Amino acid sequence: MHFGIGNIFRVFVDGIADRLLREGLTDRGITCVETFDFDVVDKIYAPYDNLALSVILNADGATFGFAQADLDNGPDRVTGAMGIVTAMLLSRYRAGKLPLALVIAGWLRYLLAVDDKGESYTLAPDPMASELTQQLRDVKVGSPETYVGQLKPILANANIWGVDLIAAGLWDRIEAIFRDELAGPGAVRETLKKYLD
Repeated sequence: MHFGIGNIFRVFVDGIADRLLREGLTDRGITCVETFDFDVVDKIYAPYDNLALSVILNADGATFGFAQADLDNGPDRVTGAMGIVTAMLLSRYRAGKLPLALVIAGWLRYLLAVDDKGESYTLAPDPMASELTQQLRDVKVGSPETYVGQLKPILANANIWGVDLIAAGLWDRIEAIFRDELAGPGAVRETLKKYLD
């Protein structure tokens, strides 16, 4: 996911993604979120089939004044949209490495294919679904004792996360949240309340 779909994204990040797709090094795109000027999508991108001509300026590396001010002032005095989002995420991280650990644990709980009422469902198509569900096959909702570390190889898989989450220090928090989500019907809702309230 990328916040802000302006020129920096289109010239640099989008250019890299396009090259990776062309060379077969990835099979995924980038979801973009516009946070600064909502008319950009409807009035600039859509009428021109999302095509753009890239012209690179500021060869000296200069940034927009507001962006430089955010960098100079730090997370407590940001004014730009990206600075504000980044400051909020940093604050959440400092308060307990949330919401990242909560989101990851929730996705892992989702892989068990049992909803919060205890009813089974079909997972959305995913190229790794069979491998991941196989690794979690002995974990049962309503029986937290069936969890005996099955997350470890999944969390250590940098192909999924981009990094080894165990080495990154998120292992214990994700495991604790995941264990809470296994308690039985309603456990996911209660876990969210516990960690977000």
